[in-house]
Amino acid sequence: MIPRKWAYTIAQQRKGKLSYKAKRAHWQGAVRVMKDGREICQTQTRAGAEEYALRRMLMRARQHNLCCLCGLWMSEEDTSFEHQCSRGMGGGSRDDRILLPDGTLLNGASHTICNALRGSTNTPFLLQ
Repeated sequence: MIPRKWAYTIAQQRKGKLSYKAKRAHWQGAVRVMKDGREICQTQTRAGAEEYALRRMLMRARQHNLCCLCGLWMSEEDTSFEHQCSRGMGGGSRDDRILLPDGTLLNGASHTICNALRGSTNTPFLLQ
């Protein structure tokens, strides 16, 4: 069984009671698949955090250790997950996939500072 501290988000812990669907979604695994096909890594669980780190490492390798925003070399410690989205994040459009079913590349790895400076603006990636 998953320890309680990994199974629920902070908002759900504050709320108190969880619905059966919410419990089942957290117990099923590291990645939550939405109805529209988006995938969201459950970073509050150990398996979800490991999956998120694996995807970040795979994107970094795909880009030959170069930042997708500035094009400079980045170290493993300074790598962050850069979401590519058409509108501001806000959590509603988050998609943690690195490859779409049709083979199109999605998202990228960037320097932590480049990711922070970009914010939620729609800046095109130099690399993918």
